[in-house]
Amino acid sequence: MAPSPDDRLADMLTRSKQHGWAPSASHAARDRPHHHRWPLSPPPDTATQAEEEFDEDAANDAEILALLPGNRPIPRRWIVLAIVVITVLGIAGFVLLRNPDPPEASAAADPQTAQPQSPAGAGQGSSADAPVQVSADAEEVTAHVVGAVAEPGVVRLQGGARVVDAIEAAGGLSSDAQPEGVNLARLVEDGEQIIVPDRSSLPTGQGHEAGDQGAGQATSTGPGTGQAGSQANTKVNINHAEAAELETLPGVGPATAQAIITHREENGPFGSVEDLVLVHGIGDATLARLREHITVG
Repeated sequence: MAPSPDDRLADMLTRSKQHGWAPSASHAARDRPHHHRWPLSPPPDTATQAEEEFDEDAANDAEILALLPGNRPIPRRWIVLAIVVITVLGIAGFVLLRNPDPPEASAAADPQTAQPQSPAGAGQGSSADAPVQVSADAEEVTAHVVGAVAEPGVVRLQGGARVVDAIEAAGGLSSDAQPEGVNLARLVEDGEQIIVPDRSSLPTGQGHEAGDQGAGQATSTGPGTGQAGSQANTKVNINHAEAAELETLPGVGPATAQAIITHREENGPFGSVEDLVLVHGIGDATLARLREHITVG
């Protein structure tokens, strides 16, 4: 077996010493072979290091996923609030379906009908140029007061006013007025004409009798007496009469006369006396007063 380099070096040094030569410290240090010294700590475990790196990467991925909108956890308070809102809406819908609102009641009220119906042939009365129904609840009514009053003309009254109020607004009764010939307690109709008779307009001895009938008439005849003047024997043809002739009828003023003429021109002649109620401002009460004084042919 061949000697190792170290053995040869040691042999050379021994023989040099025998011949009187010894290497200096610097040469010894320089010529000494260098041996590589490995660290005493064991090499790292590769499997453990890989596992730690995997855990670190997984933790980083979890943090990134948590930041995404779809992966954020919903707070518990929002879940509770959503449940409460859904419950309240469900209860409200159930109550509304079980108890629907009642239909609204109509607030419109029919106007009071205060004008009494007078029998046919009772005589003349206050002119009704407006519908028969009285607007007692109206804020204001307008009437035309003529005849035996101090200041004849158009007056404006509060709703629910009586004929006596209209006469007072027209200056009161004149000295020759016959108040028993008109119903002072009747409600005033909007747009009507009130005729206050004087003493000369009533037949002799019939004034009180007409007032007792309560027909609210300007002129009237009692039982057993005929009509005075031309009205007793002649009827007015409503298909041919002009405004002046129509105004001679009981309860017909200028407005009503013109309404009759306008209706006749627009719709043709009246077929019967009863067709007169088709004219605006003429009702059953006015027709009853006119029935014995008019004709259609």
